[in-house]
Amino acid sequence: MLNLETLLPPSTLNNPRLTVETLPSSAMMRVNFIPGVRQRLGWAGMRECPHFRGALTAKLTERRGVYGLALLERTAEDEAKRQARFSLYYFPDPQEEVFEDFSIQACIEALEEDFIAKVRDFPQFPSMCQLFHVGVLSVSTKGTTSLSIQLESPERDVLVAAEGLTITRADGAELKLDAGSIDKNLPSLELAMPFFRSLAASLSHLLTRTPETLDEWVSAHSTFAYGTHAEIFEYQKAATTCKTLRLGWGLESTVEQEPRAETIAEIHWRAPANYPPQYENENWWSERVPGARHSMDLTTLGIYEKPKLIVLTGFLGSGKTSYLTRFIEYQASKHRFVAVVQNEIGEKGLDAQLLGQHYAVAEMDEGCVCCSLVGNLGAALKEISSQYRPDYLVLETTGLANPANLLKELWELENELEFASITCVVDALNALQHMNKYGIWQDQVRLADVVLLNKCDVVSQEELANIEREIARLSPHSLIHRVVNGDISPAALYGVNATVSRTAPEGSQCGCNSQGHSFSCATHSHYNITSAMWQAPALLEEDAFKLAVSKLPDSLLRMKGILNFVGTDHQALCQYVPQALSLTRYRGEYEAEPFLIFIGDKPEESIKLLEAELYRIPCIQ
Repeated sequence: MLNLETLLPPSTLNNPRLTVETLPSSAMMRVNFIPGVRQRLGWAGMRECPHFRGALTAKLTERRGVYGLALLERTAEDEAKRQARFSLYYFPDPQEEVFEDFSIQACIEALEEDFIAKVRDFPQFPSMCQLFHVGVLSVSTKGTTSLSIQLESPERDVLVAAEGLTITRADGAELKLDAGSIDKNLPSLELAMPFFRSLAASLSHLLTRTPETLDEWVSAHSTFAYGTHAEIFEYQKAATTCKTLRLGWGLESTVEQEPRAETIAEIHWRAPANYPPQYENENWWSERVPGARHSMDLTTLGIYEKPKLIVLTGFLGSGKTSYLTRFIEYQASKHRFVAVVQNEIGEKGLDAQLLGQHYAVAEMDEGCVCCSLVGNLGAALKEISSQYRPDYLVLETTGLANPANLLKELWELENELEFASITCVVDALNALQHMNKYGIWQDQVRLADVVLLNKCDVVSQEELANIEREIARLSPHSLIHRVVNGDISPAALYGVNATVSRTAPEGSQCGCNSQGHSFSCATHSHYNITSAMWQAPALLEEDAFKLAVSKLPDSLLRMKGILNFVGTDHQALCQYVPQALSLTRYRGEYEAEPFLIFIGDKPEESIKLLEAELYRIPCIQ
């Protein structure tokens, strides 16, 4: 019997279909829980694609590019025996030597400005994905008695431009291939094996047992070509080889391999025989991960250092995310691990409730794990601290949150966390308008011991001095730093033993001056801040929309949503704070009904003003 509870959420254990579909992502998520284990098994990070079950992107320490895994098909012989097949992709870094081995079209795609953004949600772009395909991964189970994974990948994936190729780029440059020239000569197996190797080692670690079977088939593989109309056809038969490698846990075979007529060589190994010589040094033969550096090593030695807790606050649009990104990059460069907790639920991959947790893991990268709360704050922070052993734990609040509401609960965690700082990011561009109008802005500053005055490059020295005087009046003990795009070294902000006691403002914890208010405000109406939704027209003219937005009042603090513009083949994600509008490509799985959410003082009036401006210019359809 295999202990699949170490691999999968409880809800999938009795569902064989979900078992094979989610096993790779669930196993990778589990081993990524501990930074030291992740590093020793070769992972540098992973992210689930939220709209596609079983799809994910991952990075490995030995390669600079990004791997993608997406469900190809599933088969079932009965309720107990299941198989799922996944397409494996490798999206290269243009600086890698292997980049030149991809096709010309793949190289052009990889050099596009939005390439990395598309890779993050690659299943939405099947035509792009085919340019970077390196193999097929299969996962098979038979009840709880056996599990196997299988990789099929050509040693060289060769594609010939049978009639030549000419591509004219936007800058006028031409890329040419003569008839019969090789367009792609990709070492697919070399690229696919690191992913297979790390996944196999992860399974051995989680199952606490090593593979009992290994099967390998080496078969002939043809070279393919394309003609003028891009049709693909066989060009040269048996020009190279394709390897199929399967590992099994549990002595009962789970998949019968169909013999190939072109098979050149075979290996069939069964425990307890000696390992096949060409695979005897693979890390999947050990279920134990040696003491890994940083938090894993400390735990192994019986040493536990409390993570430093930073509460990151700031009004809507202040630039918290920019600062947080730089903070994570800095800590990663120092080989430190950061856990980021957001106190609002966003898109999440693995369902946290199925794992019995109070948070959902949204993404893991080399330097951090990002989570969203789905339950009690104190319990979530305890679980994350215990599970991940981070060096820093950053609690990122919403733009309308008052950190005073969190302090009582945070103080109760002093045995698990070292309280380091309440860091407040202030938008210098809009600070003078917000500071006297919104009590929440003042409460955020009042509680901070570190204030980052952001966007200083677009504000006069006189205005900056006025803002700093107001901040000093509200929080005389805080350190104020002028920054641009949240760019400042954390070493200048947080000392090794930086701990500051905090007291809530006089009156209620939320600053609304109503006695007996709870620690968890459900709304922010007492700050005269409400929200309203606008059902946008089916089509808008982009220039007219931008002009109308430029006339919105400062009382509108935030606007976000999805719009359709005339002349574009995609929807736009709209993000707005005063004096700053961002329109980017919306990458959701399905087309959404166009809408905008308005947040601020009397948002209905802002909606009426926007409509008046738009209808004054005949641009709505």
